[in-house]
Amino acid sequence: SAIIKALVKPGEGVIVQTPVYNCFFSSIRNNGCTTVENRLRHIDLRFNQDSIVLDNLHYTAGQSDFTVNGTVSNLRRALVSRTNNTLGLRLTLSSDTINVNEIVHALFAGTADSAAIWNDTDSDAADDRLMTAADTTATGPLLVPRNIDARFGIRAKHVLYSDLVLHRFTGNLLVYDGTVNLRKLAASTEAGAISVDGLYNG
Repeated sequence: SAIIKALVKPGEGVIVQTPVYNCFFSSIRNNGCTTVENRLRHIDLRFNQDSIVLDNLHYTAGQSDFTVNGTVSNLRRALVSRTNNTLGLRLTLSSDTINVNEIVHALFAGTADSAAIWNDTDSDAADDRLMTAADTTATGPLLVPRNIDARFGIRAKHVLYSDLVLHRFTGNLLVYDGTVNLRKLAASTEAGAISVDGLYNG
């Protein structure tokens, strides 16, 4: 309870890796916070001093679920070396549902906006608060580490973002030398199909 009071403010979420004792849930609730259940299932991995291989790792947080396959390489140098220390990630993520609203909320929302975003019956006002919470002019730019070389292939049946429900979402996210490349992101909505490419340099 003392740790929750020191690190978390009322209205914010606390991630819990279940199963845990019931007192963890009551401590979170008694401090005015909400529980975000976090589950890892079917952990099948192989590793050595330099790499990790993931086979069908199932991860659930809130309403979002992910199945992860792939490799993490050059671990030792990334952790201890000043040269040739680029961490390599080659991962595919498949999902039934990704709730971007929850993820953005968990990453950026402060205490005051936290409860307001989810309890506001005015959807336009809630969207404004959500965008303000994620506004980089208020939080600062997202800094992308330069020692990461990552390639993520993403497939999701449903993606929830603001009032949009995206179906059959696919695409690739590439990270290299501090740059994020969104490549061939595609999905369908009730209004039609969309496709996005983008580049971000943090």
